[in-house]
Amino acid sequence: MYEPLRHADAETKSDDQLTKEAADCLAGDKARQFAVTLLRIAFEPGHPWLTFDMQRLAYPAIERFGDLDERKDVRQTVVTELTGMLKNMARKRAAENQAELVDAALEAEDRTVTHFVQAFPHEVTALYGRLPKLWKLFMENFPWGMDAKSLVDVITTLLEALVQDRGDLLQIMTHLRMRMLIDEHDWQTLIPVEKRMEVALAKNRQEIEASGTPFTAQQEMEIVTLRVIAENIPLEKLKPIFSMAEMFLGFVPPTPPGLPKFVMDNLIPLPVGTQTPDETPQASTEDTAPSDTTATATTDPAPASPNETPPQTEPADTTTSATSDDTSAEISIEADELIDVPSDRPPPADASTADEAKVEESSVPKVDDHLDNLFDMENKATAPESDRLADQKSHNSDASGKPKPQESRRETRRGSGTSSATPKK
Repeated sequence: MYEPLRHADAETKSDDQLTKEAADCLAGDKARQFAVTLLRIAFEPGHPWLTFDMQRLAYPAIERFGDLDERKDVRQTVVTELTGMLKNMARKRAAENQAELVDAALEAEDRTVTHFVQAFPHEVTALYGRLPKLWKLFMENFPWGMDAKSLVDVITTLLEALVQDRGDLLQIMTHLRMRMLIDEHDWQTLIPVEKRMEVALAKNRQEIEASGTPFTAQQEMEIVTLRVIAENIPLEKLKPIFSMAEMFLGFVPPTPPGLPKFVMDNLIPLPVGTQTPDETPQASTEDTAPSDTTATATTDPAPASPNETPPQTEPADTTTSATSDDTSAEISIEADELIDVPSDRPPPADASTADEAKVEESSVPKVDDHLDNLFDMENKATAPESDRLADQKSHNSDASGKPKPQESRRETRRGSGTSSATPKK
């Protein structure tokens, strides 16, 4: 924020030393340099919308002399000029008494309000004065809705002061920032088409002669000058530029209310894809997988002392395992639905039935054994009658000579039906 100039040990310094310190401060402060231009172009002429009476009422003599308390030489000059008092007599007066003398001269009409305002140099007001109050006076009384030529001159001069190259000092506002604070629709519809065509031709020419070199906003405003902007775009639509400039100058806090939305959007351009606070995604509870809160880490208990009774263990909670089993079953069902498992697919075998599955597998005849049986049956069909009767007799009796139980009719029919078939591998 802006602070008036204050000298260290001003009582021990001469007038020349204080003057030099003030000049050095002005040379290194772009906000005060802009304030000098503002006072010269807006306050000095006494415009109808900012008269000298308005200026005196907003910034009276008592405040002006109070702000110059450390500069006795300046106060002496103003009092001598307005009241005609001798130099030494005027210098020895206190600031409050000097203000009373000046007000008395104005009331007696020995001096006019114009003399009063013009008696304070612009550089002195820019260094020691209350610039935020003067800036507010200008912003509230400037007729933004009018487009008179005198107003265009004021706005053009102030725009030039904002983007002025100040040597080692940075610009108050860059050409790019000023260009972004002008609504694009207003630019394309209100700027003369001849100027916009000239800008397009300049871009094409630079693309041919210096490919890869960006065409800057400063180059664009060298064609569409600030005066062209002030003459064609309503002054009210240029007000956001000054509303933003007062932040850069330190006349207002850095977050002024009431700026247009496109101004705030262009203040600090965000990278592509950056989410604004209004677009922050909220966590969805439907897509989030249920967290398994039932599993707990088990730690080995510390060894108990011999005299200490072991703690009694509580029965395990069976609802936890049941919940876990239900959750796993639901997950497996959802996975099967996603994979589109056929309906005739058998359910996965449980670990407890693994041994039974092995026993059943051993009882199922293998393909090689089945082929050997087919070959034996074919050989028996072509063997002599005596050999077949002997084989049948031995087949139907066990090692002790007792007859075996007769095979089922189904198995006999199967054997007779496949005796003449050719085995397939």
